Amino acid sequence: MPFEPVGSSLVLTVSSEAELLDAYETLSNSEGGGRIELTEGVTGLRLELRDGGNEPVHITSADPENPVALSAIVLRDLENVRVSEVHVDSTGTDFPAQSGGFGLNGVEAVELSNITFTGGATEYYNPDDPDSVLGIGMGSIRDSSDVVFSNNTASGYLHGTSIMESRDVKFLSNEFTEFQGDGLRMGGVQNVLVEGNYFHDFLGTTNDFTHGDMIQLWSTNAEIVSSDITINGNILDSGNGSSSQSIWIRNETYDKGLDDGYIYSNITITNNLIHNSHVHGIAVGHANGVTVEDNTLLWNAATGDPPQIVLSSSWNVTANNNITSDLRLPADAQSEGNVILDYINPYADDYVGNHIINPFAVGGADLADLRLRPDSEYLGTGSEFSDPLLTSYGGIEPVVVVSVDAEDPQTIQLDAGFSVDEDGFLNEANYTFEWEFPDGSVHEGATVSYQFTTPGEREVELRILNDGQVVAEETFGLDVEDDTYLSLSAKHGFEDQSAYDSEVWVSGSEVVDGPEGPAFRIGGDDYFAASSSNEQLHSLQGFDLNLNMSVIDDSAGSFLRMGSTMRAEVEWDGSVWFQLRTDEGTFRVDSGDTHVDDGAFHNIAVSYSHANGTLQLQIDGEVVDEVEAHGTTPPISSNSLIIGSPWNEVVDALVSDVTFAAHADHFTVTPPAPIVEPNVLPAEVVEEEEVAEEGPPPPADDFDVTTADLAALSADQGLSNLSSSGVDLWNSGAEIVDGPQGEAVRIGDGDMFAFSGRSEDMHGLDSFGFQIEMSVIDDSAGSFLRMGSTMRAEVNPDGSVTFNLRTDEGSFEVDSGDTHVDDGAFHNIAVNYSDLNGMLQLQIDGEIVDEVEAYGLTTSSTSNSLMIGSRWEQTVDALIHDVSFTSDPGDPSDAFGPLVGSDTIVTPPAPIIEPNVLPAEVVEEEEVAEEGPPPPADDFDVTTADLAALSADQGLSNLSSSGVDLWNSGAEIVDGPQGEAVRIGDGDMFAFSGRSEDMHGLDSFGFQIEMSVIDDSAGSFLRMGSTMRAEVNPDGSVTFNLRTDEGSFEVDSGDTHVDDGAFHNIAVNYSDLNGMLQLQINGEIVDEVEAYGLTTSSTSNSLMIGSRWEQTVDALIHDVSFTSDPGDPFGQEPTAEVESKTMGIEMSLTSPTALVSTQQESGDVLEETTSTDEDDADLIAALFLPPAGENIEATQQQSFDDYEDENEEDAGMAAGSWW
Repeated sequence: MPFEPVGSSLVLTVSSEAELLDAYETLSNSEGGGRIELTEGVTGLRLELRDGGNEPVHITSADPENPVALSAIVLRDLENVRVSEVHVDSTGTDFPAQSGGFGLNGVEAVELSNITFTGGATEYYNPDDPDSVLGIGMGSIRDSSDVVFSNNTASGYLHGTSIMESRDVKFLSNEFTEFQGDGLRMGGVQNVLVEGNYFHDFLGTTNDFTHGDMIQLWSTNAEIVSSDITINGNILDSGNGSSSQSIWIRNETYDKGLDDGYIYSNITITNNLIHNSHVHGIAVGHANGVTVEDNTLLWNAATGDPPQIVLSSSWNVTANNNITSDLRLPADAQSEGNVILDYINPYADDYVGNHIINPFAVGGADLADLRLRPDSEYLGTGSEFSDPLLTSYGGIEPVVVVSVDAEDPQTIQLDAGFSVDEDGFLNEANYTFEWEFPDGSVHEGATVSYQFTTPGEREVELRILNDGQVVAEETFGLDVEDDTYLSLSAKHGFEDQSAYDSEVWVSGSEVVDGPEGPAFRIGGDDYFAASSSNEQLHSLQGFDLNLNMSVIDDSAGSFLRMGSTMRAEVEWDGSVWFQLRTDEGTFRVDSGDTHVDDGAFHNIAVSYSHANGTLQLQIDGEVVDEVEAHGTTPPISSNSLIIGSPWNEVVDALVSDVTFAAHADHFTVTPPAPIVEPNVLPAEVVEEEEVAEEGPPPPADDFDVTTADLAALSADQGLSNLSSSGVDLWNSGAEIVDGPQGEAVRIGDGDMFAFSGRSEDMHGLDSFGFQIEMSVIDDSAGSFLRMGSTMRAEVNPDGSVTFNLRTDEGSFEVDSGDTHVDDGAFHNIAVNYSDLNGMLQLQIDGEIVDEVEAYGLTTSSTSNSLMIGSRWEQTVDALIHDVSFTSDPGDPSDAFGPLVGSDTIVTPPAPIIEPNVLPAEVVEEEEVAEEGPPPPADDFDVTTADLAALSADQGLSNLSSSGVDLWNSGAEIVDGPQGEAVRIGDGDMFAFSGRSEDMHGLDSFGFQIEMSVIDDSAGSFLRMGSTMRAEVNPDGSVTFNLRTDEGSFEVDSGDTHVDDGAFHNIAVNYSDLNGMLQLQINGEIVDEVEAYGLTTSSTSNSLMIGSRWEQTVDALIHDVSFTSDPGDPFGQEPTAEVESKTMGIEMSLTSPTALVSTQQESGDVLEETTSTDEDDADLIAALFLPPAGENIEATQQQSFDDYEDENEEDAGMAAGSWW
């Protein structure tokens, strides 16, 4: 039973230890107990009680406003005691230095509440620093039951509260800060509730002394098997302090003995907000019955890594509705509604900046910074602490969204449009926003953009005024990044001079004395590189690259390589070319007749701007080539920025300096105003804007918007929804203007409107019809429709229209091709979709221009509105007469009629049919010209593959013994130049079914295909969801992409091409154990990169030869094999280029002491053994697998330190005990 309320009015005032002991003896044995009030006379007393009666006794200060300072609270073998409103001071010289703050041992029905505990620790502890002060343990609860520890504050200790061998404990609404080690430590506990606590700004210490955990559960030396533990509604924020594990539940006893009798049970972790920088945000090991729901885990990006949820070694796991950076679960876990945020690619839909108010706030972020944006599609997910502010509790609540310009990291956009008062979002008509910057300048507006001249931490003051009076103000910090991403000069050696201090590794290159001073020498196998770990080098929409280089002796070859993203070479004639690959294409510039092989130093500069749409090459300040280019470079990957190349012949040259910086000719963009729902602030119709009387009249077949059952707008009737659905329309900058044929809605440059997604009727659709009558202004391009990731429509730069649809059965796209809409005329653009008909169709002015097979339901989530324009990307500049959206596109015979110029309806491709429904049919053989050289001599034996194997001369079937089905979608057996072959291309493909679990969760595999590319074709020849993708590029090279639970990796064949019509053997080998992904062409290694992790365990993706979702290469295939055991492909000698690359990788790692790792079956655990100390091997068994690329030697040492720390838990916790 918990502490009983005092049942009498008896109060005893005490001023000495003797009086205290007498009072306790009296009241604990008196019916109804009583209250003991402490006066200043007991200041410095160690309140120590034991035994006594069982009547309730409440001990408190006589004046709760001025609590008495005690040295400690010690209660032993007693019951029914409450201590409150006192101060426990462990700092002064009058108090025992090692006594600790409190100790409860063998007690029942005891409560400690409203107590302030103060320790002597004030800074990070470094055991190697003699002046560093080590704090003492705060206190412990041991062998007790029915204990409540609530509403206490504590700071300045080594460790916080330890609960051991206890039951029925409530740890409620406490604030713990400035600890050097752990916050709450538990071992051998049952029925514990940890709720409403605030852990923040821990001081930390070195990992070789102890690792910090905010909440920890362990089993070492514990007698009770822990169970029924609930951790709910807590805030864990590293703030400006040291990073730590947030919720760390580890079962060492089970790890070591695999004893089924020692498994934790019933662990519930819900509604917590974690803002930290250690991967173990929530980690639960070897527990049965784990529920993790409604938690928000965000990265405190000042240090460390984004926190994750790691539950992969537990059983009966449920993980729902969490926001995190990664989620690692056992294969049979129940999981839905989780959101995985992207911290790397700022242009991804799930990028953290699109959903969290200010995720990169410097250090100690306010809670407001960590809330979801009101326009996020993830509203309702995660902890209630991350719910957006829609109104204030009183007065003005400033909310500031900070974002960085796409091309210049020193240009910051500030948006206070989500600030609220009691009625909702602030209206600029009533409030004025002033921003004061460090240079003293003041900018006005809810949204402003400001360019800083130097990097570093800066402060900006926001003032909100009403009728000229300041009603709210707030000063907040900004971390302004350097706009120079990399700066290398030979006079400083291989050390980055930018603020990033980037990691640079060297493979043979050295600094030499050149004719004009120090220079880097590259050539042959000698090169150097900025490591791929330098995040600022990736996900770019603009950059300026400069090299000063002198070519020696008319040499030629590569002088820059960044995987397949960037590549530059000096040709034999002395010209220079540079190639860039983005998510929108591959672009190349060439110096032509301008040569650089005369021995002189030349400045070679490349400028790229997605905003300007240009890629430009300059030689010595003169523009020698410029092409149109768009897109974003890939996010952080396995590719370093290499000066030289490990794969290609390197030009023999001297390089005096290299700089890689933000694009200088950027646009300073003011972000669009925040989306405001009309029930908060009605859309305002602004003054009409003059528009030139140009363009032909609208098409004659205007549609009747009033027939639409969901959404309908006609500009001549204003910005409102004319349908009967009741769906709200809200506006963000769009205006009613006079168009050439009457009133129209103007969208563009962030101005848009939307039909609210709050209505369930807008979602979960199996059919719909969308129409818009629109005139594109001045050849503009951009989005004109967006509904989260479900629907997207845009006008492309060439004037064509593309519409993308995503359902629960896949992603589908239609494109208008040569039919363009950018001539200034009004065009009727219509999209019709029907799951019943299996069709998605695009019409322009009543003519069908494209249709594809499509199935499924749109998402049932109500978080996305139907936006006309877009908040997330460039909106087309256009005038709109009418818009309609209906769930009933009408008679399918009308909506899905014949293509223009055709007398019959176009038959869509046959649906994908698994072989157990309809076996693949071998069609009539097709004549293929007897051309091309014979296949390579080293044909492989497909029958050795344990998962999938095909040989064309034995038909379209899986020859392996795995039982994995093969299904076909249009691929045919034909006569090839050297016998039977499978023809793929133009949507025709086949696949090995992904339904078998054996195809997934792999830590190694080997894939081979013997293939002949037809007529210089390009496109995909392998796809397995987002796990694997292989394609033949337009230049004939081959690229293979792999995604595991530890990252994304890519290999590329570079100058080795396969588009000559010959049969080529293309082989990919992967091994997590070897940490390598390798690509071979005809038995020669052409590329290999460091790679780790398991492939996804999801069985929803088949291994497709060809692709259903993108262009398939036109090719003939003799053989295919896929095996989980690639043998020893990494034992052979690589080519010279690959060997030099591998040397470079090795130089970037710390060599481990002889370490042998054996993977266990239990998920993410590893048993580690050192050859130098085999007797201690079992001490580090079953630790979580360290991240790929981590310093292995340091990880090994930490393994021993963790074990020693855990086995000394009792000693560490008993630092505050006297028994």
